[in-house]
Amino acid sequence: MKTFLKSKLIEKKCVKSIIRERNLMSKINHPFIVNMHFSFQDNHYLYMILDIMKGGDLRYYIKLQEKSKKIFTEKEVNFLVANLVLALEYIHKNNIIHCDLKPENILSNKQGYFYLTDFSIATNKNDKENNNININNNNNINSNATNNNHYLAGSLGYMPPEIMFRESLNFCADYFSLGVICYELMMGKLPYMSKNLDGMKKLIMANQVQIKKFSIPEGWSETCADFINKLIQRKQFKRLGYGGIEEIKNHPWFMSVNNISGKNILFNWRSQRQW
Repeated sequence: MKTFLKSKLIEKKCVKSIIRERNLMSKINHPFIVNMHFSFQDNHYLYMILDIMKGGDLRYYIKLQEKSKKIFTEKEVNFLVANLVLALEYIHKNNIIHCDLKPENILSNKQGYFYLTDFSIATNKNDKENNNININNNNNINSNATNNNHYLAGSLGYMPPEIMFRESLNFCADYFSLGVICYELMMGKLPYMSKNLDGMKKLIMANQVQIKKFSIPEGWSETCADFINKLIQRKQFKRLGYGGIEEIKNHPWFMSVNNISGKNILFNWRSQRQW
């Protein structure tokens, strides 16, 4: 259950955003999205009843990875990304851009499958009024955010350049964020990271990060590195998926995606690794 304190929503001037999220969630339903079943309110709170996800979010597993000094395998990441691509394909067909794809917004169930959640700043591609995202207030509509500056800094690493520079949005904004997540799971760090927006802009403008052949970790393929490099392109027209999500689905990296299941992923992450 996702709860929102009405007084806080009014104070932070994000009532319209919450209403937009609720209306959006009422119209979508997909196997790899945390779906909303119904919503209601009382005198003090708004409530959204969502699918139960007992496996934790992807950030939880990244922290376990850092703590145990073990890395994700390429097969694990391949399967996770396949789940997300199917979710993105669905929302994009419904003209929705998620705009906030990051580990905290990727949840797993106890069977080991991954689901996209939190549409609080999602926007309709054809709605010009909602296309100009106020990145300084992204945290206002996250009911779990306790420190505004920390939340903003944490989101910046996954934020597409077109959102930072307030350019027109396309579906491939989500593909950039997907590429950043893949990069992090492969390399153990983010391609760009700064404590503030201006610093992040300078980093992105100064250098196009790419995974070099000599820096590919043991057990990972050049095909995966190629997939990531094509997703994290700064310019939208150079990004994999700019011509449609079929470009992503047809990439050679997904040729073996059917050889592993969610159950295998969960077993590896929780039992075999003893995390």
